[in-house]
Amino acid sequence: MTINLKITNPKVEFLPRRELEKLQLKKLRYMLNLAYHTSPYYHRVFKKHGLKPSDIQGFKDLTKIPITKREELMNSPKDFILQPRKEQLTKILPKKKLISLLVKKAVNKKKAEVEVLKEFYPVRVTFTSGRSGNPVPVFYTHYDLDLFSDIAGRGAIISGSKTGMVGLNLFPRVIDHLAGFQAVFAFQSIFAIPVSISMMTERSIRAAEALEVQGIAGIPSYIMYWFRRALEMGVKLPKIQVLFVAGERVSKGWREKLMKYAEELGAEDLKIREGYGLTEAKHAMLECELDSGFHTFPDIAIWEVVDEKTFEPVGEGERGAILFTHIDYRGTIFLRYLTGDIAEGGITHEKCPYCGRTVPRIHRPIGRMMDYLRELHITKVKGTTVNLNAITDVIEENGNVKDYQIVIAKEDPSDPYSRDVLIVRIECHSQDEYEKTAREIVEAVRSVSEVTPIVKHVEGLSEMFVSDIKAHRVVDERPVEA
Repeated sequence: MTINLKITNPKVEFLPRRELEKLQLKKLRYMLNLAYHTSPYYHRVFKKHGLKPSDIQGFKDLTKIPITKREELMNSPKDFILQPRKEQLTKILPKKKLISLLVKKAVNKKKAEVEVLKEFYPVRVTFTSGRSGNPVPVFYTHYDLDLFSDIAGRGAIISGSKTGMVGLNLFPRVIDHLAGFQAVFAFQSIFAIPVSISMMTERSIRAAEALEVQGIAGIPSYIMYWFRRALEMGVKLPKIQVLFVAGERVSKGWREKLMKYAEELGAEDLKIREGYGLTEAKHAMLECELDSGFHTFPDIAIWEVVDEKTFEPVGEGERGAILFTHIDYRGTIFLRYLTGDIAEGGITHEKCPYCGRTVPRIHRPIGRMMDYLRELHITKVKGTTVNLNAITDVIEENGNVKDYQIVIAKEDPSDPYSRDVLIVRIECHSQDEYEKTAREIVEAVRSVSEVTPIVKHVEGLSEMFVSDIKAHRVVDERPVEA
């Protein structure tokens, strides 16, 4: 049976910009009303700043809403859940929906109550990965899960998935981690077959071989390790057509290495589609082609790119920090949430030249704000700010680097006031060329920073990353100042 899912939501994905913004504004006003009346956190914020939902009349008024930072979420995650009381429903529900509920209640009170519960009562939770602190819960309702299934399917179609394909999900923690959660929903939503054998490398390789998988979804560093292990096992995977990668920055060098390993496994004309998302957004976005930009879901959230220091809006396609505001979803919701990421290519609103969709697109490269602003004290009195994303890129371009890790430490671990040092730990494909590779890395790092690194060879370095959700590419071992 052939199922045509070429376009999953043409009413949204191909709307002219003016009509799309009209839809967004309508949904934004409803969400602001919900947040004001039923979110403990945003009710406090609006009251503190003397704001009412009616103060936000257009997109330019969004800047009136204070930015939400991760620290606030960590302090009180349950306060971000929409928690309507029965007596509030008449104030917050749209008139049409309220009438429908009242009719259902008159006929079958229990059924009407269940409908409200499905919309607002949390039934599922995912957790942030915890790289920047303790894992934080984000809650979903039944309403959210239906919405999430639709989004996941739309994303799969955008990125080139096909109905009937067999997709292998290598993301860890399928139950409570966004990427694995979305990968399974994505394959199911387009009538593809999802196979999940998280972090069981040899078993998943044998399953991929037996099932002739066509698509693989996972974290780039783990797929890299998985490919190398498959080659060591003598496995061939000629049917692989596309890799869906997310959770880590993917440089040009890392992409080329993934392509090389795939070719050695027998794959031809492999496509790599990168995704961008975060647990707090409750979804990830994908590209339709290389460098097309991450296609947002404008009926779910409004995305902004702002200056990372002033938080003022930047121009079309200009670099800045990424924010989002939910205009749909229940459970946990956010208004102007600071993701902690920088989009170097900014956000654009013109029609995608590849697929024709008119949705806003966020452009790579994307990196963590902390990695752009990390400061190394290379002398006792002078600090040098280095872009660690640029350093990782030049390391990944070296063909002999099998895996690597950057460590920021003190020259004298016992002296917190000693100079900072940048250590690059590497594992090489060819140990015989280590000295040459080390010299190349020193020169490459110097070319993009004012720092001369110490390069060390670590055998079995790649094995260190297998059990983690994300590879810890950058480790800061400096003592925390009191």
